[in-house]
Amino acid sequence: LTVRVVCGKGLPKMDRWGKSDPYVILELGGQRVKTHVVKRTLDPDWNAEFTLSVRDHTDRLVATCYDWDFADAHDLMGAVAVDLRDLIDQDVDKFFP
Repeated sequence: LTVRVVCGKGLPKMDRWGKSDPYVILELGGQRVKTHVVKRTLDPDWNAEFTLSVRDHTDRLVATCYDWDFADAHDLMGAVAVDLRDLIDQDVDKFFP
């Protein structure tokens, strides 16, 4: 399964200065990959592509967005889960809010 994390739009302000330092973690069947952190933005562009192995077509792909923090725990910004069954035998070009 090839997944492209393109961008985020209108993410919540998580830092004191009214911005965020977002990154995304993708998880599928015990695999975990991460985009780079985009500093000081609410509209990050990642354009990151990942290839994940599909072992079970009933799995769910989970994308979780966090705000990176230097000294504190990283803050959860949001998440989406997609059933692989909804992706089988088709190309999906969709924005997930």
